[in-house]
Amino acid sequence: MKLELPDKHHYRPARDDQTLGLINIAFLLLVFFLMAGTLMPPEPFDVDTLVLASGDPAKPQSDLLLVAADGRIGYRGSVFVIDDLSAEMFAGLNGALTIRADPALNAQAMLRLIGELRRLGVGDIRLVGALSRG
Repeated sequence: MKLELPDKHHYRPARDDQTLGLINIAFLLLVFFLMAGTLMPPEPFDVDTLVLASGDPAKPQSDLLLVAADGRIGYRGSVFVIDDLSAEMFAGLNGALTIRADPALNAQAMLRLIGELRRLGVGDIRLVGALSRG
């Protein structure tokens, strides 16, 4: 039995070989965008957004502090109370600290929290809200 080898000049790649390069490029782009994107930890609890009468609502940043109506504080995936806050928690703060508070939060509790954050050395504090449509 004699086997004939195909001529090198007449080799035609299979259809799957032609799309393999495109699949590799698409996969590499997917990995690149996943690595280049900023990932935020999930919010530890749900907080409704304050409704503002006027102003320019701030966009939440990576340093987002959530405040529930009962005073619980969520920061970087963990839940705290105001007495648990420390200066070390905010030592690596990049720019402003954005606060998103529940509208049912007592104003005195919010003022106490802002005072405590100032005492801990947080200089730039921003409050996130949604503009009223009415």
